[in-house]
Amino acid sequence: QLNDLLVYINSLYTVYTRLFVYDSAGRIVACSHPDAGESTVLGTQVDPATLYRVKAMRSEQDYCVTPFAPSVLYGGRPTYVYHAAVRNPSNPAQVVGGIGIVFDAEPEFRAMLQSALATQPSMGALFLDRQGRVISSSDPTRPVGSVLPIDRTLTELPAGESLSRIVVHDGQYAVMGCTASCGYREFKVTDGYKEDVLAIVFDTLGAVRDTRGAGKKVETVLWPQPVGRAGLEYATFFIDGALFAVPAQHVLEAVSASKIRAVSAGERGGRIGLLGLQREGAEAGIVWVFDLQYHLRGVPARMGRGSQVIIVRHEDKEIGLLVDELHGVPEFDSGQVMSMPYGQDGERGLVKHFIKANDGLVLIQAIDVRALFSSLVTRDTALAVEA
Repeated sequence: QLNDLLVYINSLYTVYTRLFVYDSAGRIVACSHPDAGESTVLGTQVDPATLYRVKAMRSEQDYCVTPFAPSVLYGGRPTYVYHAAVRNPSNPAQVVGGIGIVFDAEPEFRAMLQSALATQPSMGALFLDRQGRVISSSDPTRPVGSVLPIDRTLTELPAGESLSRIVVHDGQYAVMGCTASCGYREFKVTDGYKEDVLAIVFDTLGAVRDTRGAGKKVETVLWPQPVGRAGLEYATFFIDGALFAVPAQHVLEAVSASKIRAVSAGERGGRIGLLGLQREGAEAGIVWVFDLQYHLRGVPARMGRGSQVIIVRHEDKEIGLLVDELHGVPEFDSGQVMSMPYGQDGERGLVKHFIKANDGLVLIQAIDVRALFSSLVTRDTALAVEA
């Protein structure tokens, strides 16, 4: 009778591949779809750790979930198995066994990813846990159980939040979007179960050219392209080998980083010192200099011979930005400047747009000046000291 009942229930909930009931010793006594290859799951045992958790459940609302791992109940493939207690109708405090539900992870997760990607051939998607282990993937080269290296910005992304950035992925420039799961109704929210999933999408934009042996300026020579009346000028520069840009109207000048004067307060918030300004042969005040790489990547820059400080102005404030090397002041057509998709949190919230140069072979991340000053200019930084 239990077998028939479980088969009927399972036919109504097809996202589960198997339902099973076990006694107080953890022995499976009834099951839908009992066959497991050449054997049967009937008579097999629930693992002791899970059985202990089920027996300790206090109410009918309690449940537990096994880690995403290979399971005999799922033909040796990885999945989640949900468990709840079965209680004595005459004495609800007495747990007489348990019921388990096996999620049909492989096709269900795959269907979610394919639905998100639709028919976009340039896009790929994955579900990961916070350690970077693959739960499901549209990429056959990254099977379930493999690990995708991800940085702490993603592993520590708060539940329900998203970010995007430009990355190099499998030899391709790509826009990456990531969202951390935030639960469903009360599940994974107020029920005590925490098992976050990261959803990551890569949208490839073009192959990375092999430029080994070439200098930075050689490998990023920008091709001349027709520019309309609404041409946009950007000051471009290098940070950690990547090309970034700031709207040229905000850039006043560039000064050698060797002129930075270190001060004891300069370590706070990525500030590395003060820089005295001179314009038309006269002193023009001093500004705080910020390590832009630190604010973009969380890693301090190494100052070298080519390091420069770009003086940037927004409204009535000026700051200095330490960069690795200057590149140029190219002009782009407005159609080449694109908003960052998948939210507005690229490179710690400072990159809101990217520029597709050289027919998409070179991607330039554009710093949003308003966001930059909002992040760096606070009441306690005392940034600009008037001349």
